[in-house]
Amino acid sequence: FSDMPALRELSGDHPWLQVVPVVSGDPLYAGLRGNVADVALGYGDWRDREGFAAGPPEMTRRAVAGLTEAGAVAVHHDDLDADGEEP
Repeated sequence: FSDMPALRELSGDHPWLQVVPVVSGDPLYAGLRGNVADVALGYGDWRDREGFAAGPPEMTRRAVAGLTEAGAVAVHHDDLDADGEEP
């Protein structure tokens, strides 16, 4: 979460941007926990939204698939090669 101050500042400058920290594997974390794709999909209708996915390849693939299926107008993500691995 070392980038959180910059992300909070960015979201403060752009009211349309919502930053939601999610942790999947730390049982001591007091915030939202779970798979980031599942948490994002719980934030309502994606038909007029864009998503951004970055991280480990499996998490990125799951986020892209879920947001696309939910109707996101665009999903920007880390590049994945044919094997599903980051270059």
